[in-house]
Amino acid sequence: MSSLCREASQKREQNGWDVALCVTDVPLRDQTRPIVAAAVPSEHVGVVVVPALGPWRPRARAQEAAVRLIAETAEKTLEPESKSAHQLKRRSVGLLAPERRLTEGRSRGIRYVTPAGLGHLQLLAGMVRANRPWRALAGLSKAVVAAFATGAYALLTISIWSLSAELSILRLVILMMASMAALVAWLILFHGLWERACEPRPRRDTALYNAATVVTLCLAVACGYAALFLLILVAAELVVESSAVKKQVTGPINLGFYLRLTWMAASMATVAGALGSGLEDIKEVRAAAYGHHQRGRE
Repeated sequence: MSSLCREASQKREQNGWDVALCVTDVPLRDQTRPIVAAAVPSEHVGVVVVPALGPWRPRARAQEAAVRLIAETAEKTLEPESKSAHQLKRRSVGLLAPERRLTEGRSRGIRYVTPAGLGHLQLLAGMVRANRPWRALAGLSKAVVAAFATGAYALLTISIWSLSAELSILRLVILMMASMAALVAWLILFHGLWERACEPRPRRDTALYNAATVVTLCLAVACGYAALFLLILVAAELVVESSAVKKQVTGPINLGFYLRLTWMAASMATVAGALGSGLEDIKEVRAAAYGHHQRGRE
C-alpha cells in the first residue's frame, strides 16, 4: 500500500499533476479487512482497488471511487468555501457509502474498508471477474471437441444404454460433479497453476489467488460441460435409434432416457476428452490463474 502511494506521489511530482490516482487489481487489506480505496491527502495521491469493488459495474464503481478520492485529496488544496470544493463534496456524497471510512496516523491517511467476511467474498468475486472466465472457456474449446468425440462414440455402447437407464439422479449428479472436479484438478496440476506461499507475498494473498483460480476454472468447466451436454444430446437424438435400444433396455425409451444417456456420456467424456486434448499449449487457461498474470507484471 505504502509503495503504491510512494510511486503515485513520485509520478505526480514528475508530471506536475495536482492529484495522482493509482488503479490496481492487487488485493490490499487493513489488517483483516479488504481495502476498497485509500487516499493520502498530504501527498495528493489515492489508490482504487478494483477487485474489492465486486463483480458488478466495476468500471462505474471505480469512477465513483475516483471522484470520492479526488474530493478527499482536494480538501487540502482547495479553499473550504470555494465553488470547486462545494461541487466535489456534493458529487461525492454517498459514493463508497457502504464501506467504512477510516482515518489514520499523522499523515492523515484515509482508507475505505469492507467487513472481513462479506468483504473477502466481494473481493474474491471481483478477482474472478478480473480473471475473465470466458477467456478460460475459449481455451477449453479443444477439450470440448475431444470430449464430444469420446461422448459420441460412447452413445453407441450397449453398456452405456443399460447403465444410464438404471442409475439414479443422485448418482448421475455425483458422476457429473466428480468429472468436472477431476478436470479442474488436472488443469491446475498439469499447468502448475497452484500458487505456493513465498516471500514477499503474504500467505493470505496466495490463498486468495488460489481461490480465484479454482472458482474461475470451475465456471469455465461448468460452461464447457453445458455446451458438451447439448452437443451430445443432439447426437443422441440423431444416432441412437429407439427401436434398437428397446431390444437391450427395459423401460420406456423417451426424452427422460435420452437425457440420462446424454448426462452419463457427457460426464464420462469430460475427463477422457481432456486428457488427450493437448491443453498444454492453451495460453488462455494459464491466464485464468490470478497469480500468473500478476507475476507477469513483476
